[in-house]
Amino acid sequence: MKSFLDKFSVGRIFAVPDAVPNIAIAGHNTPNGFRTVIDPPIHLGHSRGKIGKSDRVSDFKAGASGDAHRNFVWLPYMPGLVSEVEQTNVPVLTGPLSGCPMTRYVRSRRTYVGHVGTADDPNSLDTISAKNYWNAYVATLPPPARSGCNVFRDLQQGGQFAHLAGMKTGDGAVKFWGIAMPNGDFYGLGAYSQFNDPGRKRPFPVPGGGIGGTAWWRVALAPVLLDDTVWPGNGIMT
Repeated sequence: MKSFLDKFSVGRIFAVPDAVPNIAIAGHNTPNGFRTVIDPPIHLGHSRGKIGKSDRVSDFKAGASGDAHRNFVWLPYMPGLVSEVEQTNVPVLTGPLSGCPMTRYVRSRRTYVGHVGTADDPNSLDTISAKNYWNAYVATLPPPARSGCNVFRDLQQGGQFAHLAGMKTGDGAVKFWGIAMPNGDFYGLGAYSQFNDPGRKRPFPVPGGGIGGTAWWRVALAPVLLDDTVWPGNGIMT
């Protein structure tokens, strides 16, 4: 069976717009400091054209695709807040991630994926605020109702920075992305921004090989609790 993960093979460019249009923010019936995103259907388009001699490009496109494995929901980063989106039967993609935790939890019998909007500076107001909002909420959740991961920290601990040997002409800054699958699995992906168009990202290979030959690596498996190597098992972030 085809998977959304299959579309992110090493060498294939994916084009991320600066903003995904038509996102509505629901501001009621959510925990303090949380913002619920109501996202229209999005899909990863079929590859097109070429960059250089071999790399092909796939764009984020509005609307659902007839190829169900191409469909996903986009979760934006909101500094100082916890952005969330309800997860149904499609993956939730978010990024770039430079240390922000991803979470998955159940509220009122609905499953949500969250992006805790910390900043690079651990002492910044955004980092402190986002963590405080999350900590206040997670204290109300029983352990089976929550899971989470930190893609960037997992990548550091796993030695994935060996990717630098695979840089090519035209590769720029490295960005990291995370995805939560409908079954609760988390995956991470690293990609180079392209100098000729920073919105275009080229996934780099995972040392030892990615999942099914793709550029993704598994970060956390369902049904885990919040990993003690990311933050304590009670879900409180420090």
